[in-house]
Amino acid sequence: TGASVDLMLRVVGVSPASIISTRLLRQDADGTYRQTAQFARILQSPATKIEMGQPSDVRPGAALEVRGVRKGQAMTIDAQRIVILTGYVKVVGN
Repeated sequence: TGASVDLMLRVVGVSPASIISTRLLRQDADGTYRQTAQFARILQSPATKIEMGQPSDVRPGAALEVRGVRKGQAMTIDAQRIVILTGYVKVVGN
């Protein structure tokens, strides 16, 4: 098993196979978030809990907090919980 992680992410794409392509967000001193160059793949399953929104809210541009387990060396996360934070956090820049 991999390490448990909690990540702030911005969605860049969603595949029909429930794989979410994302970029990591970092929080600036003023409380806003900025997209980084680091990618992460999020794997959803029927067991993944979605909070503060619906599965349809997971779309390009959405801000997410993801809790899950990192699989292997790549930034691939088996999501246990996805919290939709679009509208609650401010993402600046690209």
